[in-house]
Amino acid sequence: MKEYFFDSRKNYIYEIIIYCFKNQSKTYSMKEFREHFDISQNILDNILKDIKRLSKKYPMFSIIILSKNFSISFFPAFLINKVYVLLLKETLAYKFLIQIYNKEFKTLEFFAEENFVSTRTAQRQIGQLSELFYSYSLDFTLKRRELLVGDEYRIRHFYLSIFWHFYEEDQQSYLEYKEMFTKFSEIEILDELNLSIGDRKKLFLFFKITLERTKQGYIITSLPLSITEIQNPFIALEDFKQEIFKFFEGKNQMMSELDIAFVYYMFTVIPSYNFEMIDKINYVDSFSNNEYKVLEESIVSEFYKQTNIRLNTREKDFFSLNFIYQMSYFLSFGSASYVAFFTDVQFFLQEEKRRKYIYELVHSIIRKIPLKGRRWSQIFESKSFEFSLYQMFVWLLSNYEHPIRVAFLSKHGKIHRDILTQRLIHISPRPLVIVEQDHSPDVLITDFSYYDDTFINESVFVIGITVKPTEDEWVRVIDFIDSLREEMWKR
Repeated sequence: MKEYFFDSRKNYIYEIIIYCFKNQSKTYSMKEFREHFDISQNILDNILKDIKRLSKKYPMFSIIILSKNFSISFFPAFLINKVYVLLLKETLAYKFLIQIYNKEFKTLEFFAEENFVSTRTAQRQIGQLSELFYSYSLDFTLKRRELLVGDEYRIRHFYLSIFWHFYEEDQQSYLEYKEMFTKFSEIEILDELNLSIGDRKKLFLFFKITLERTKQGYIITSLPLSITEIQNPFIALEDFKQEIFKFFEGKNQMMSELDIAFVYYMFTVIPSYNFEMIDKINYVDSFSNNEYKVLEESIVSEFYKQTNIRLNTREKDFFSLNFIYQMSYFLSFGSASYVAFFTDVQFFLQEEKRRKYIYELVHSIIRKIPLKGRRWSQIFESKSFEFSLYQMFVWLLSNYEHPIRVAFLSKHGKIHRDILTQRLIHISPRPLVIVEQDHSPDVLITDFSYYDDTFINESVFVIGITVKPTEDEWVRVIDFIDSLREEMWKR
């Protein structure tokens, strides 16, 4: 998303802060950064000044700039996302979006003047958004009164995607909507769904967009079948209307039946459904059409062939419900050249090295999907669909993950050995079983030279450590264990 908003300078600011946050070094040399980011000293000086200015807006980090080096320190509560949003909100493209949403945009000349830039600069940066609008099947031009044209349900979805991407809260913004959010939270179905706070905030944001668009006189005049055929697993549409009217407090006369139907749909597909929610549902099959069933059966069958894991009823229901809603989402909001992201997926696109085998499983299964045709192939080839399957497979496979059996040897006594053992258990993100060296370990970790052909053979991997392993040593141990786990999954 940032490619539509950031210029090269903002990109450098963001990337340099990320680099420093990940490395957590006390000082950095100017030379190191010039070479790493391939920039001149003059550009680097200006970027560091911008970072210092940003730190005054967001005092969860600080920077000290010297002639040959600089240092950045981060407080525990520091958030990269906060920096990202602050930078986005400084851009002309963001300010333009806010103005067209609030119906405040007058002319290009006036917009340029109030932002202290030339008309040409304003036009160039606003023009960067054209491709973004197009990907959401919206038509945009500055040459007519209605700047953004398209199906109303797509426009509302567009604003939700954008504003959720920019979403942040502080005390002032929370106080401004606290009363309205409290009333929203009283809708009975929210408690039954047991939604995460993130899902509640996103739904509330969508409700605010719905209210604003209807207040401005926009109504939904048509919806595709991929939206109207979907049922909420906890509440029927007619019952939902009665619940929702309590929130709108008389505002429903501004809303058409299709407006309410779209709210119902978004209320259904925005949450993700975990096992706890699935256990409350007894009729998952009734939400599916024939095409969805063909797809689902193909994926579940191929999943079994490649993993030898046969999903139980509960796991199938988990996969089925999330799959149906996400497929409906892809079909409803995609365009001829774009598949809408079900989540703010750009933050997840980097493959996790330790779960590379799951990506390989996803790619292999996608190749075997039987449904053909441009509408389907576009979805199956998208990052959106890939990540959707990946996320569900991570969850499903975590229930079957084979724990690595680890034995520790230390010549410094059992207490020291047990301290090392507890340390590894605490830092390992995935299951381990600690065993004695004569109980068939997969990995033997030792701080001294040891050999016994009774226990040590070619099937046991030996890792050497120092008496007091450093953080880097523990990372090396975890990485090795995870790479071994990946190989075991492949086998």
